[in-house]
Amino acid sequence: MSFLSKLPRPFFVLAPMDDITDTVFRQIVAGCAPPDLYFTEFVNVDGLQSPGREKLLHKLRFGKKETPIIAQIWGLKPENFYKTTKELIKMGFDGVDLNLGCPVKTVIKNGACAALMNNRELAGEIIEATREGARSTGSTSSPQASSGLAGKHFPVSVKTRVGFTTVDMSWLEFLLSKKLNMLSIHGRSAKQHSDKPPDWDAIGQVRKIRDFMFPAPIPQPMRLDGMQGADEQHTELYGKGTAKEQPQSATPQSAKSTSGTTGSASRQAGAAHELRTLIVGNGDVMSRAQGLELADKYKLDGIMIGRGVFADPFVFAQQSPWAGYTQKQKIELYRRHVELFAKTWTKGERRIETLNKFCKVYISGFDGAKELREQLMSAKSTGQLLDMLG
Repeated sequence: MSFLSKLPRPFFVLAPMDDITDTVFRQIVAGCAPPDLYFTEFVNVDGLQSPGREKLLHKLRFGKKETPIIAQIWGLKPENFYKTTKELIKMGFDGVDLNLGCPVKTVIKNGACAALMNNRELAGEIIEATREGARSTGSTSSPQASSGLAGKHFPVSVKTRVGFTTVDMSWLEFLLSKKLNMLSIHGRSAKQHSDKPPDWDAIGQVRKIRDFMFPAPIPQPMRLDGMQGADEQHTELYGKGTAKEQPQSATPQSAKSTSGTTGSASRQAGAAHELRTLIVGNGDVMSRAQGLELADKYKLDGIMIGRGVFADPFVFAQQSPWAGYTQKQKIELYRRHVELFAKTWTKGERRIETLNKFCKVYISGFDGAKELREQLMSAKSTGQLLDMLG
């Protein structure tokens, strides 16, 4: 059993975004309103298993506030997925995720990520190689692995899209057949532009297919050694009534009402769900409330938020204070980001221009914000940037 069974239902995930969700930004989000689960930026396994690996290792940095955390990887050579997964276990990560959905043209041209939708033989080999690497689990030696679960069971998951050109259920059924621990699905195809709405009905259909392929387990009789009996366990999972009265694919009421449930029913529901692939929806979720509505409507296990965190750094909070933040408070939060950036990347691992991507997150919604952003984005060093912030 992995840490995934301990997460609330639905759980909220900070989406992996290249050059965005590094350890610095994850710490900022953790300080504002932490999600239930973090992902790293995606890291190329073929590069990690090459002489140039040092240039990529900074993408795998994380701190104790950023847990549980899954490392997202991509590439083309199954043997490098195997080797990298073994390394990730030693580094203290809680799981590994395969990027089979990145739509960037240069990545697809090389046959990786979303292109693997059209090369299922290789996609299957990559999944199996990663799973084989994950079987090599031992006690983690990293002090960063605060969850203490990475050495017990190392889950393998996939993040993908609803299809390459259009919705392709055969691709998603293929992934479900691999019995992954978790499947995160973006509601757009790889070729679909972001101005088109994500297809949440398609994501919901995947959940239905999952339920058909792998019906929710009914708790089995337990040993007669003082442990909880099957009838009692069933009542905690599904409420009063007999197993015959409950549909096998039913989501426990205690697990789907709100995120953050921590009772025994929620934990046992998570354990039951982990016997089949957890389904996480992604695509234009701009608030926690919206995520809860989508999770309830489509009976999803989790919700992944990406761009929504740019509109509100407190997007994972029960009640976000961001709308009431003053100009002074927003500037102070950006200052904290810049200071942490300077403290973390002392060897030039990240260029100062990286911070420009975050400027509008903080410097907006007040008079003179546009002019201040233009000034800040001209800075040539973190020192100069901090001086401008005053």
